[in-house]
Amino acid sequence: MREASTADGTRIGGGGSSHAVLRGRLGGPARGIRTAEGWELAALDVGGVLVTCAGPGAADAVRCVDAGDEVVVQGLLRARRGGRPGDDAVELDASLLAVRRRREAHPRRRRARRPRIAA
Repeated sequence: MREASTADGTRIGGGGSSHAVLRGRLGGPARGIRTAEGWELAALDVGGVLVTCAGPGAADAVRCVDAGDEVVVQGLLRARRGGRPGDDAVELDASLLAVRRRREAHPRRRRARRPRIAA
């Protein structure tokens, strides 16, 4: 595949990563944090694949996602090497996240506060 780039400068092809679409259920609650400096990151476990979302609004966007919800994620698939072979992982850097909630779930129910990291 020939390497190309999008309007925002994102490179497509090459670099050892590939575009992927993942469909599955969340294995646990989504985690979102916002640092004192304003950085935001969210992480989800979808079928054993670590899905990460970064950027403005990422921490707030995953607050309505809960364990057992069905999700479709589009993004770049990357291999992450651990210190030992058993620690290797696959990570999906998400550019799109779509959620279908369980019937009994409601987006406005009370939820635990998200963690904050201070400088």
